[in-house]
Amino acid sequence: MPTYSTPADVNDGFRHLVGILEYSSAHTAAVCKLAVQSANLRPGDNILDIGTGHGEVLALTKPSIGSGMCVGVDAVNGFLQTDAPFRLQRSQLHVAPCGTAETQVHLLLASATHANLPNFIRSRLQRPGILFNAIFAIQILHTIPPD
Repeated sequence: MPTYSTPADVNDGFRHLVGILEYSSAHTAAVCKLAVQSANLRPGDNILDIGTGHGEVLALTKPSIGSGMCVGVDAVNGFLQTDAPFRLQRSQLHVAPCGTAETQVHLLLASATHANLPNFIRSRLQRPGILFNAIFAIQILHTIPPD
């Protein structure tokens, strides 16, 4: 399995998957469902999905957390601009700033290996003290160099 050293490498490695939501979601749906069920989410929880891809985890978690903050981060802009919004819309969810607290999901462009990812996320959300009750990183650990 290849690893990726830079955000450009990640984009090059995954851009061929942008726009094929049905294939990718079918491939990872069972893993995502199991991870979300295991998290025992409650209304008001905040969740972070690193490597959100097609938005499957976001679509599965937002109904459980209600007005809690739901944030997806990915290094592939195509997933954030095309696939994740399409998947969210199918679940009657909206990309911020659209929607209400109960239907709103935040999507941020950043690499999982960003030097200061927590502060970057807090800054972009304008929520300096936000803490996450659950952090998902499904299907990305194999892409990060071991060093």
